[in-house]
Amino acid sequence: MANQNSECKDDLLSDPALKNHSNELSFHLATAENELIASARLLSAESQLLQSINGVIAGIKAIREVV
Repeated sequence: MANQNSECKDDLLSDPALKNHSNELSFHLATAENELIASARLLSAESQLLQSINGVIAGIKAIREVV
């Protein structure tokens, strides 16, 4: 399955316009991830908000692996 995803990604990124959009999306996701990590440092370990932020960070990381 991972190999199939890699082949699909390679096919999509062969188009320069799509590659540019992919790079831009990856940049914005990385920026959001960094902002969330910085905010998470300010919260207590038991905070539900911290748990939610960590879930969003995990989701962003998963998306970035595909993009």
